[in-house]
Parts: sequence; structure tokens; C-alpha cells
Amino acid sequence: AAVFGHRWGKAKLVGQKTLVGTLTMFLTSAVVIFLVLTFAGPHGLLTDMLLALGLAALATLAELFLPGGWDNLFIPLVVSYVYYGWHWLTNIAAGGVF
Repeated sequence: AAVFGHRWGKAKLVGQKTLVGTLTMFLTSAVVIFLVLTFAGPHGLLTDMLLALGLAALATLAELFLPGGWDNLFIPLVVSYVYYGWHWLTNIAAGGVF
């Protein structure tokens, strides 16, 4: 995201973060998360798409507002924790125990 943001990004959002870099982060995250969920997850296609968009939005917001290199540590932790929480809640709602 930083490569695209530095090269083509003109509009600044927060600090040195650009609109182009932020959109690149969102799209890349959404595609990667969708592929991982599709090939490794037990969900349907629509659920995978919605989860990928939601988790990518969360990752993008974390990347946008976390300072310096902290995003490299916290994005995987936050996204994994939220996915685990969603999976746990939907399993409980379906009558299962996780």
C-alpha cells in the first residue's frame, strides 16, 4: 500500500497516509482474506465475501490510524481476534460449543 501511496497518492487522509495507499490496503486485504477463507474456511461464498470486506475494512482502519510500524504487529492480531470472536459467536448461536 505504501508503494502505491507514495508513487500515485496525492490526497492525504491521516498524517502521511494517502487515499490511494488506503484503497490499495483495503483491496489487497479483501482479496487475500477472501482467498484464505474460501480455500481454508468452512463458510459459504457470500459469507466469505462479507467477512473479507468487513475484516479488510477493520485492517484498513487499523493501518490508517496506528502510528509508525505498529500496524505490522496489530493488524494480524486484531483481524485474527475479531474473526475468532465472530466464529465463536456464530457457533454458539447455532447451538454448538467452540
